[in-house]
Amino acid sequence: MLSRIRNACPHALAEPHDDGIMLTVTISSPSGTIKRICSQCGAVFHNDDMTLHVQRKYGSMEGLQQLLVDRKKFTKLLKKEGFIT
Repeated sequence: MLSRIRNACPHALAEPHDDGIMLTVTISSPSGTIKRICSQCGAVFHNDDMTLHVQRKYGSMEGLQQLLVDRKKFTKLLKKEGFIT
């Protein structure tokens, strides 16, 4: 169940900004570690490759549209699994 959620997570958010929409990658490195963790799904990454992949995948206007589609699927899966109502 958790692996399905982590695989569906886009590891990014589209947030409103002054002059449009800003892409925020939700993968960060906690203090004192070299691992990267997604704040949405808890997936652990051992290098920065996933952060770069997310930026490349969702960094354009077409990518932002795909992010909205992927977020909808992710939210639907979270509801189905009972993590949100």
